[in-house]
Amino acid sequence: MDNSKGYVVMCDCPEIQSFKRSQEFTDFLYHGFVTSDEMQDVWLPRQDQLQDMIQGRWALHKDLSHDFSFMVIFDTDPDLEMRCVASTSEQAFLQFVMLKLYHKKWNGEEWVIS
Repeated sequence: MDNSKGYVVMCDCPEIQSFKRSQEFTDFLYHGFVTSDEMQDVWLPRQDQLQDMIQGRWALHKDLSHDFSFMVIFDTDPDLEMRCVASTSEQAFLQFVMLKLYHKKWNGEEWVIS
């Protein structure tokens, strides 16, 4: 389970945090994350929870695997800062979820519309 500061920052967005409130994804919170001089809890989804977020968008699991692999291996965004770069599988799959559901990419600091 990734609980690195980088993953916490990536998960601290309305799109991901809304899943915590709308479903039974409340098992792991990162306590004590500080933003703007405030303490807050950030829900960190596990790999299986990230996969559940987009379940049903692909008819076959192999299609999902193909699209994910394509994003990770063949991302050709001309802006090097916008390419999929991840230290863990959770970070990579979180980027996939955000791209497929919200058309956003991680620029190293925040999610931006791609």
